[in-house]
Amino acid sequence: MRKKVIIIFMLAVLLLGLVGCESGSNYVYNIQMIDPEPDGEPLTYRDNTLAIKFTPLVISTTPLLPPDLKGIKIRVTNLSDSTIKILWDDMSFIDIDNSVTKIMHQGVKYANRNESMAPTSIPAGTILEDTIVPTDRISWSNISNSWVNAGIVNQYNATQYHQEEIGITLPVEYKGEVKEYIFKFKVTAKKNVSKAP
Repeated sequence: MRKKVIIIFMLAVLLLGLVGCESGSNYVYNIQMIDPEPDGEPLTYRDNTLAIKFTPLVISTTPLLPPDLKGIKIRVTNLSDSTIKILWDDMSFIDIDNSVTKIMHQGVKYANRNESMAPTSIPAGTILEDTIVPTDRISWSNISNSWVNAGIVNQYNATQYHQEEIGITLPVEYKGEVKEYIFKFKVTAKKNVSKAP
């Protein structure tokens, strides 16, 4: 029975891949930070406590399917003279309809996405590199018998997200006080049409 399910899944993936090759098109995703204004470079922010750089994580989980905007990579540099903490449990993703979703970060198993996450300490002068994903994009697939990340933006909702705003709240503890940073981004999802050889 399991072999039949695997064969059916592989045939479905192959069919999707062939359809994608036939049309020769997929989407190219990007995000632009609109609030606060970037600090020199795109997708960067800096104050006296930290510097942060965001990078869209655009990947495909299989070579046969087009890439999706799966999450957002963050690079946090502690510019202060003391340890800062990222409070993951209080961090959230703001969707285009202003709904708020819990996030998970790199190293957390998909099955544990709704459980409490310990804060990450960043000592003075050090750097944290991580990736964040909204937990509502993660689900169990009976077809592949595995957890799946549908992505923030994918081929099915790309037109809905094009030129819309998403956001991230980033609570940081510094010397016993919590400051909540709010970052807003504009999404672009342009169709990339390639001619078949």
